[in-house]
Amino acid sequence: MMRTLLSPLAAAYGAGVALRNLAFDMGLLKVRRLPVPVIAVGNLMAGGTGKTPLVEWIVRILQGSGRTVAVVSRGYGRRSSGVLVISDGASRRVGADRGGDEPVQIARKFPAARVVVGERRVDAGRIASGELSADVI
Repeated sequence: MMRTLLSPLAAAYGAGVALRNLAFDMGLLKVRRLPVPVIAVGNLMAGGTGKTPLVEWIVRILQGSGRTVAVVSRGYGRRSSGVLVISDGASRRVGADRGGDEPVQIARKFPAARVVVGERRVDAGRIASGELSADVI
């Protein structure tokens, strides 16, 4: 029953993804690259699926291997806009109200991590890899 009800939505979503991929393939949408490796963690669900614990595990592993890590996020729920540095790897600059709960949580758990939020993650990534000297995001 549920499969029958949801299959048209799944087909529409699949068609949308295929069109988006085609637009990238044809050069209509641009791929933006950063000068350092990027590990993306995400899914279709907004919360409660374990993304933050996975990010924290990745940060722990990478820092343990000597990497200079940055975490870039949109900063869901924050009361600010634009690119904002939560932590520069030496000190936290803002609290959860301006930076978002999860980015500030990560900055507290990993004081050496650079944590940057921005609506356009590529802009935040440029700050992290440039001005903050991260070698992996």
